Amino acid sequence: MESYKLRAQCQGHSGDVRSVDVQRLGNDESFASGSRDKYMRIWKLGDNSINRIFQSELHQKYIGAVVWTSSENVATACQDGFVRIFTHSEEMPFQSFKAHSENEAIYLFFIGCDIQTPEPFVTISCVYMCFYLFHGVKQFFVCHKSHWKIKSNINSFNKFTEGIWQLVSCIEYSATNKLLITGSWDKTAKVWEENQCIYELKGHSAAVWCVAVVEDVDSMYVLTGSADKKIFLWKKDCCVQKYEGHTDAVRSLLVLSSNEFLSASNDASIKHWSIKGDCIATYYSHENYIYSLTQLSNGFASCGEDRSVRIWQFQRKDLKRQAECIQIIRHPAISVWTVGSFSNDDIVTGSSDGILRIFSKDVSRQAAEDVQMAFQDEVIKVEVAVQQQNDEIDIKNLPGPESLLEPGTRDSQFKIINENNERICYSWSASKQEWEKIGNVVGVNDKNKQCSSGKEYMGKRYDFVFDVDVQEGLPPIQLPFNEGDDPYMAAQKFLTENELSQHFLDEVANFIIKNSNWNATKLQSSSSSSYVDPFTGAGRYVPSGNAATTTSASKYFPQTNPVRIEQANIKGIVAKLKDFNAKLPSELSVTSDALDSLEGLMLGTSETNADRLLAILATTMHWPNEYIFPVLDLLRLAVIEENFTQKLVDTLTPLGLTELLKKYFIPSAGVVNVMLSTRIIANLLTSTIGKKIILPEVDTILLTVIDIIENCKNSSDSQRKQLNIALSTVLLNISVLNMQHDFSMETKASMLDIIRSLLENCSDQESQFRILVALGTMLQEGRMKLVALSLEFTPLLNNLKKVSDPEKLGHCAEDLLKALGV
Repeated sequence: MESYKLRAQCQGHSGDVRSVDVQRLGNDESFASGSRDKYMRIWKLGDNSINRIFQSELHQKYIGAVVWTSSENVATACQDGFVRIFTHSEEMPFQSFKAHSENEAIYLFFIGCDIQTPEPFVTISCVYMCFYLFHGVKQFFVCHKSHWKIKSNINSFNKFTEGIWQLVSCIEYSATNKLLITGSWDKTAKVWEENQCIYELKGHSAAVWCVAVVEDVDSMYVLTGSADKKIFLWKKDCCVQKYEGHTDAVRSLLVLSSNEFLSASNDASIKHWSIKGDCIATYYSHENYIYSLTQLSNGFASCGEDRSVRIWQFQRKDLKRQAECIQIIRHPAISVWTVGSFSNDDIVTGSSDGILRIFSKDVSRQAAEDVQMAFQDEVIKVEVAVQQQNDEIDIKNLPGPESLLEPGTRDSQFKIINENNERICYSWSASKQEWEKIGNVVGVNDKNKQCSSGKEYMGKRYDFVFDVDVQEGLPPIQLPFNEGDDPYMAAQKFLTENELSQHFLDEVANFIIKNSNWNATKLQSSSSSSYVDPFTGAGRYVPSGNAATTTSASKYFPQTNPVRIEQANIKGIVAKLKDFNAKLPSELSVTSDALDSLEGLMLGTSETNADRLLAILATTMHWPNEYIFPVLDLLRLAVIEENFTQKLVDTLTPLGLTELLKKYFIPSAGVVNVMLSTRIIANLLTSTIGKKIILPEVDTILLTVIDIIENCKNSSDSQRKQLNIALSTVLLNISVLNMQHDFSMETKASMLDIIRSLLENCSDQESQFRILVALGTMLQEGRMKLVALSLEFTPLLNNLKKVSDPEKLGHCAEDLLKALGV
């Protein structure tokens, strides 16, 4: 079987290529591309070249998607909410219309004003609007009155009635019906005939990221995929089928036939669906978000955030057609945003480096050997840079040639070894089942430098060219920086050139300081797992020198390591288990010998101990509600051990463990059971396996925390104190998880709302301190400061900064006020 290799490449755009679409309505090998540089371009393939034959006008905002609507015309979906349609010969669009906008009343609040007016309400999604619409005006906050998630006591507003744009995130075309379909951040999709909306598809609870057309014999259906993790099938404007199974946002849809389609998600999976609603199969290979799918003659291709395109082939297994990944094509870029296919099965990719690449499995169309080698060298450099960033590559620590005796885990996997005191890169060939030598790794940096060889940006060489995320859901903007430059001057120039708010100055400067190691020292993470006061000085970058104070200047936040709740009276737990065990019928009890050995089991971490502990829990987890609390306490301690959690998941499945927690993580389960199940969640968030279990459930957990706060107010002081410590620890660990996974804006704003609610309703100082550290960790993203101000954290923090015993509480509150600019 021939493998895909590079055919041609060119610097197609100066920004991320977000979308490509191959022209399948004519005979020539043409395709269109849309980019963050605001241009749409049309390309024609030569033998080993990509030739530009058209460039559109400069769009007002980023282009999110492109699609051919005829053999001559291309439609673009833009961040400004407009759809524009171009023909080959004209730079200006011959048709343009606003596809998505928000026409509800908008309120502009002046923070701190005291004029009495009706109490306004703040929707979470509009936090983002403030930063886009009112750059540089820190004292303004925008919200929609008709939506309410966070209550605000801001008292003065001006009313705006003009529509607000919403990014058009995706676009498709039905050639049979001559209809355009668009999807948007406004949670809707629309079907267009000419420039008239004939159907509005409402039902999703989050942004619509992808749309697809299903052509049936007598009618047309539309598929929509959303950040709400769901897929809907529409006939006209009626939802006729829902598909649920993904655990993160759905990013791409590919219709295979009128009976089958594929979906790709941020959960790194591809699901194979029947149109009737059955999930036929789930395919895994990607290591990160999957952004795009395209069909091939006997399979499909996918691409994503793991810097790769993956080739999949359909095969018959047990009389069923299923796909298998047969090749991985690594790219020398951070993200491969989009992939398209030609009628001859060649593929085109667009990535974060702005380069368009064509790959072919036909040897006659592949590039010359020297071009192939140059491409592989670029891929190796990126792999080395990634490994160096993560592992600080040192030749002394590299494995020797004997490591090549161990087979690779995936096609195109790279391995760098120490061979005769030289760094040699090998790549695993799944088809040959052997490691293939790629060549010497040259230009490896010192372990404290990221890119000594530099990188080109706008025709100049820089020591660093960073990708900076300034808006959720949009591609990063490049920020050049040279060693010796002032980070704050570089940040100011970046904000000015990109028309960004001064509110981001500290955020961007600190980003430069952290990622370039500019005059900074890295504090060593504490190896202690002590339960008491684990919040200071561990695992953070702290800028030094003459840099201005930034959000992370506090010694209390951001917290980078989750916190365990470890303290326990094991003898007391075992005694209570024995007491309850004697009262229960035989089918629910365990042997006396098993309980006698339990204390010893809790002190060990071997697999034998994990198996024996699982055997005890398999029975005791079914105990009645009034007897369950020592079992939950036992489970809380057990999940600290990674090998036990893995075995527990293998036994119960992640869903089974989640359902167990949901049974007791509700107010009706009683305050003691709620407190113990909260501790289980806190400890699960400290392990890799546990994080995978909790991550899809974060929004559900946050909603439940709200109910618990409201319904457990009347508990005894001692019970409420223990519950508040458990809840504050969960919020703290979720704030750490957010730094690793970057939740949606809605989730982050909900977090701040819940943090404030818990802070208002607890008086014990340990809980208050953990809540403040969670708040400080959430405020590392500049946009969240405005949310915190709108929620009026200031009075609460002013009261807490007066606390002198313990002094850490007052000092942390004071640091938070500084971070908020108060």
